[in-house]
Amino acid sequence: MPAIPSLSTLRIGDVVVHPSLAFGVVSADGDEAIELAWVRGDDLPSRWTHADLPEGTELAMPGSFYARAAVEPARVLQDLTRRPIELAELLLDTLGRAATDSELKRRLQEAGLCSASEADTWWTTVRSRLQDTDHPGVDWDGHTLSLRTTARSDADPGRRFVSTRPQARWAMWRDLSSEERAAILEYSLQTGDSGASTAAVRLSGAIPPAMSPRVLKRVLRGDARLGAATLLWVPDHGFDAALAAAAARRDLRPLVRRIVGHIHPSLLTQIVLRLLAETVQDDEPAALFLTDLLPEGPAAALRRLDTLLPSSEHRVAVGRWLEERLAESTMERPVRVADPLLTQMAPLPVERLFPVSLALARALARRHAEGNAGGLEGARWRSPDEVLLGAPSASTPRADVRDAMRTIAELAIGTLPRDGVVTDADLQHHLSALVRDVPPAWAAVLCRALAPAPSLRPADGLDLWRHLERARATESVRQSAPIRMRLTSVVGADSHIGALKARTSQTNQDAYWSQTEGHVTFIAVADGISVATAGSGDVASGLLIQTCAQLWESWCDRLLQPNATEVEARSFLDQTLEAANRAICAASRRLVGGDLDRHIPMGTTTLLALIIGDRLHLASLGDSRAWLVGPDGAALLTGDQNLRLEWLRSWQTRQPLDLHSDGNVITGYLGHFDEAGSPSMVPVAHRSLSLLPQDTLVLATDGLSDYAAAAPAELARLLEAAAEQDDLDEAARSLVLAANRGGGGDNVTVVLARHALRD
Repeated sequence: MPAIPSLSTLRIGDVVVHPSLAFGVVSADGDEAIELAWVRGDDLPSRWTHADLPEGTELAMPGSFYARAAVEPARVLQDLTRRPIELAELLLDTLGRAATDSELKRRLQEAGLCSASEADTWWTTVRSRLQDTDHPGVDWDGHTLSLRTTARSDADPGRRFVSTRPQARWAMWRDLSSEERAAILEYSLQTGDSGASTAAVRLSGAIPPAMSPRVLKRVLRGDARLGAATLLWVPDHGFDAALAAAAARRDLRPLVRRIVGHIHPSLLTQIVLRLLAETVQDDEPAALFLTDLLPEGPAAALRRLDTLLPSSEHRVAVGRWLEERLAESTMERPVRVADPLLTQMAPLPVERLFPVSLALARALARRHAEGNAGGLEGARWRSPDEVLLGAPSASTPRADVRDAMRTIAELAIGTLPRDGVVTDADLQHHLSALVRDVPPAWAAVLCRALAPAPSLRPADGLDLWRHLERARATESVRQSAPIRMRLTSVVGADSHIGALKARTSQTNQDAYWSQTEGHVTFIAVADGISVATAGSGDVASGLLIQTCAQLWESWCDRLLQPNATEVEARSFLDQTLEAANRAICAASRRLVGGDLDRHIPMGTTTLLALIIGDRLHLASLGDSRAWLVGPDGAALLTGDQNLRLEWLRSWQTRQPLDLHSDGNVITGYLGHFDEAGSPSMVPVAHRSLSLLPQDTLVLATDGLSDYAAAAPAELARLLEAAAEQDDLDEAARSLVLAANRGGGGDNVTVVLARHALRD
């Protein structure tokens, strides 16, 4: 990290790191001294003069480890499981050198982000992933982890700045001319790189007037980090007025919340008061919305008004507004600093899904019992397990149930496009790919709550509460139940070309295969891609099944051993997929005489399930889906791998891409070649979980989900009805029949599996 030569180089919102590794945020600056809000280091003085600056104090650049740990600790905590290797890169960037696992774990703990056991779990994940695949950002030699050089060597300063890691940007900026710095700001805005743009704004401290409209456009399109940077570091370019105007628009208010969520609480009152000064005389709804964002409530803000708003005209207008709000009965209950807006909790760790969902359901149950509805707008979280709803609104209990569960799902994902672009069905189809290990029973409640027909949803908050409590109990048992090995699996299946395709004499390009030995069952479902000119989809899916049978023969005895581990199960699935990919690629090349330049190679999507005792291991590529049907309903276990998923993931990284198609083009399949023309595996989605006695596993190609029902909740009802049947072959036929009745426009294959005790 760069050393701080003097206090004059610091600005409000900067994160400083003390030589003791305590760190805090500059909350006020002046000619003689600065004020610091310590995140870690409560025993250090909160006011520093020039003489107090300790030697070795360093600046944490925007986007670096300590900057994120200070401003967005919940998101860093989420990265422990979601992006573990990227978090390791941030730590190494901060250290500026290679480090051992113990040093990296100690930094995490000293920053107050996790416990020792959580740090151990994080490192185990990092090491496991580095052993499985090569990562472009780091090198692991078995003892130390080190960064690879990623900065570009070309002469263009903009490209070098964007590709440089957060802490190195300070040193690079210092050596550039004013023209080169302007080019960096221009290029970072063009690329849409949120981290680079934010760093450039902080380092420049000014935005050319001609560039301001472009910055504002980027912010209003969803770049919350850049929006926070404009409020902190360029307040004289009209951004206050623009974001205050955004607060007047209902569709942009979630963005305003996310922007203030990237500002440290010690600065939030000052920022919100500035925005209020732009609205109180012109737009009362916007002013009410902004007042609700004050972290300590209107009374505390009123007491600090003289020190936080320099303009006397603004102080009078805002002071009068706050006094009027305090006089209203709706503002009598003060809001504590510890009561953040519910929407500020994103990304919500998966471990918090049940606690937060249940707290919200309890709050809605109380409101519905009073004969009122609404209140999700402005809802706040009060530790340890309470949600404070906003004012009642013109809603209904069933609409509240839908909005509540949709809100929690969005919090778990972190960031989504605005304006309803992501439908409820779209959200469910990609949730498992965007959030790891969503509890199946919770996903089943979500599916029911998002039903298009209100009559299919839980009736009110109390009913939702009941569903969630039962689902939580189910998942508690799933996590803690003893391992059962004296089990075997009963399997039923059916496949059909599709009613519509049958009339045009097309080929069924689906294929499936299953085998059971003792307590181990292996199931493969494949959906051949129909656009190939080098081979065909049915050949590709057939090659996968052939490979599965061959690998099963060589692995079966090992998987039957009582001590077979999760690692062995995943290795078997990965080796099967890699061998199938090579076989399909080789066949594609062979069928066209070795020249694929003018051909589309054949390929297939696939879904593999390996059940060892009561432990299920899934591996998926493409858009075939796996559901788990239990007492709480049907839960989708897999997420579609297509262009729409990549688009949604880009929103999670705060660098949204443009989607120029309907998004259904698949990105996960077997038969993939790299740019050099060699067989190359695309990333495989894995999932493991325990099966309970009443669970039924359903695997199906997209012909089922596309045609059997119009919405996930309607399909869930069909799956639940099928799972109630004793004859699984008949259950599979009933689902295939439903797809054909719905149009039968694609091949459809369904496989069901259920446990039974072995003799």
